[in-house]
Amino acid sequence: MIQLREKERLQKLHLFDTKAFFSALNDDTTLSVRGLNPSTTALLIAQLERYQKRPVVVVAANAQVVEQTAQNAAFFVDRAAQKSTIMPDIQAGIYSGIAQNRRQTAQRIRSLYEICDQNPRIIYTSIASLARRCMPASVLKSNAVLLRCHDCLDIADLETRFLRTGYVKAPEVDTPGTFAIHGGVVDFWSPAHSHAIRVECFGDEIDAIREFDAETQKSRRDRADAVVIPAAEILFDDESVQNAIEHLGAWADQLDMPSKILKKASDAVNERILYWGIQAIMPAFYEKTETLFDYIPKDAIFVWLEPDLCLDTYKNARAQLEAQYKHALDDARLVAPPDDHWVSKEFIVDRIKSHKIVYSGLSFELNSDTAQTFDYDSIDNGDIVAQRKQMSTQRGEDFMKYFAECLSTWMNIYGEVAIIAHHQGAAERIRSLLRPLSVPIQISTRPFDIDTKRESPCDSLTIYIGDLRQGARIPSLHAAIITDSDLFGIKTAQKPKKKTENHALASFKDLKVGDYVVHEDHGIGQYQGLVTLEVGGIVGDFLFITYAESGKLYIPVQRIKSVQKYAGADRPQKLDKLGGGAWERTKEKVRQNVKKLAIDLIDLYAKRMSRAGFAFSERDPFFTAFEACFPYEETPDQAKAIEAVLDDMHAPRPMERLICGDVGFGKTEVAVRAAFKAACDSKQVAVLVPTTVLAYQHFQTFSKRLRDLPVRVDYLTRAKTAKQTKELLADLAEGKIDIVIGTQKMIGKNVKFNDLGLLIIDEEQKFGVSTKEKLRQLKTNVDTLTMSATPIPRTLQFSLVGARDMSVIQTPPPNRYPIQTEIHSFGPEIITDAINFEMSRNG
Repeated sequence: MIQLREKERLQKLHLFDTKAFFSALNDDTTLSVRGLNPSTTALLIAQLERYQKRPVVVVAANAQVVEQTAQNAAFFVDRAAQKSTIMPDIQAGIYSGIAQNRRQTAQRIRSLYEICDQNPRIIYTSIASLARRCMPASVLKSNAVLLRCHDCLDIADLETRFLRTGYVKAPEVDTPGTFAIHGGVVDFWSPAHSHAIRVECFGDEIDAIREFDAETQKSRRDRADAVVIPAAEILFDDESVQNAIEHLGAWADQLDMPSKILKKASDAVNERILYWGIQAIMPAFYEKTETLFDYIPKDAIFVWLEPDLCLDTYKNARAQLEAQYKHALDDARLVAPPDDHWVSKEFIVDRIKSHKIVYSGLSFELNSDTAQTFDYDSIDNGDIVAQRKQMSTQRGEDFMKYFAECLSTWMNIYGEVAIIAHHQGAAERIRSLLRPLSVPIQISTRPFDIDTKRESPCDSLTIYIGDLRQGARIPSLHAAIITDSDLFGIKTAQKPKKKTENHALASFKDLKVGDYVVHEDHGIGQYQGLVTLEVGGIVGDFLFITYAESGKLYIPVQRIKSVQKYAGADRPQKLDKLGGGAWERTKEKVRQNVKKLAIDLIDLYAKRMSRAGFAFSERDPFFTAFEACFPYEETPDQAKAIEAVLDDMHAPRPMERLICGDVGFGKTEVAVRAAFKAACDSKQVAVLVPTTVLAYQHFQTFSKRLRDLPVRVDYLTRAKTAKQTKELLADLAEGKIDIVIGTQKMIGKNVKFNDLGLLIIDEEQKFGVSTKEKLRQLKTNVDTLTMSATPIPRTLQFSLVGARDMSVIQTPPPNRYPIQTEIHSFGPEIITDAINFEMSRNG
């Protein structure tokens, strides 16, 4: 039945004629391609890159589509041989008056530099980035300087260059566009590099160039050279500053602004610093700005995805730009007019039409009905997704059996059947799910090749490792491509950064003047810097540490292991006295406490081992399929925490585990996995949280994660009406609710569980003493999982001494950017701009 239906659908498709398409493209004909989906769009871009000896420029409506298209196309394009670049959108509005994100600015300049210097084969851009004016390419290239080992370097001249080209001096380099100078060592982060650079000089000669990790400040690898390019599109050389002052005067005359406003703006420029909001006058620094079209080679091919949607997006963004400009003038700010920041819609259309164009679909705006049209039909995997959702209320093996039947059909029809897994772990998981169904499988270590000759039937299923969000059955490729997103949901595959587990002091560079330190023999002191002393006729470097009552201690750098950075609170600490007995008394007190804790610990373990608990079942295909539905790749620490929790639940003693991790590091997913395992074994789960808002947030998270599954989730807070609460409590007592999330209202006398098997406590430190006393009664012989970003000392102590097991999640998830705090005067346009930006990116 499945095979018959597939053949009927194939007979109705229009096959893409690759030969005719490229022949028409070579004849300077404007082409329109219909029927594209994300997979075939990516494949078409890869074919253009492979078969044409010209750059390909892909234009999409917004940054989200741009990034997703680039990710999909990367699967089909040989990334080792060809280079691509993405022009990012800048989050901060041009007229917002706030600082632009330095990482986004650096990425924009890096992309511009790559386009004009490295000739990437594929350029991805949103319509907004295409419309935005930029610094001239000649200026960007002329302000790039190459540093090489053994070249001469004047550090003072280099510092002047940094300040002139938009870098900010900082104590240490942790973001792109910053630099620091420590004697003969120069640290900087050029937008041209993905990592910060450390240049070590011996006299006037460059002795070594290294990449280093901005987070740990430790070297990664040696380099032969490094490139310094501008860190901002605004330069502070004399010519640029003079241009800016002249343009400001002209704008002030046009707007009839008071002289004091002009003077304020001119004085700010003369100070030659990147003040907040300076991007609003960027065009003033150049006689004539350029656009991305001036960077792109004349022979480039434009692939314009959904041009009508792009132009609608442009109109909306341009209207917002005009409104923001009016607000800036109302605030008496002298800024460049919108036409100096963005080109017109007509300019964009005319410039694109000067290149070879491939449209995605038809465009009423551009009268593309005159273009030669090709069909790129395929069968998307919507039927697989629909079947998965329909069968998700049953045990997971039912869907996998259906999928195995589909695979058998496709292997008879197509020359290759491929499953795309985002990472090796996902590939192994898919293979383990399909192994019991007798499907021949191989995991390929080579990339997917679009030029391979494929003949049906194929012998086995191939699993590739790569990033492809949505698959399809593509007749022109004679291949069926299924992604793990089709099977389990959306995933991301960037590798997260690993945090080191060893926080011992490895170098004096880990210390800053004023830091508190602990010496193993002398106690708590305060670090005052590195000094050079002559002792016994020998000159050496020493760590200078001060103690109470003007005590001073000099420690040779060779003995740095005897000193640790104080890991307590950041507030001022009481210093120990050199030669005093307080530190020895403190250490002795700790020894006695540890001895007492050891005795208590033996007694505690004896009691815990004697308590009987419920042993939850081992993983089955249903649970494995649920794990595969997690929309991201687990971070290493998160995966360890999940395994530890499940191991505890499998054991015949009650679980007592603390999960420590920062906000957004993935603790909730650990709780969801545990809750689902308990629900699968017909046990109820109680999730206790300190606030009504957090309860509803968790309810939404759990509900979304468990939707379409035979698990009922509800919440109990004061936001419920009396009638709703009464019904919920009745259902809870009867076992109709599997997971209930609530505040301390959930531990009231009228709350009865039918069969409680797991208690999850979030942010336990925020509950009062009386609440915790009630919790102890609730926790008898029930598995308990506690989550906290900042556990109180007593809770943490219980874990450290073994009363509770502990898992620490210290690996941030992929693409988790630090929170950016912005301080500026309030105005309704600030809120409007933020909402518009989030809506434009579907945030």
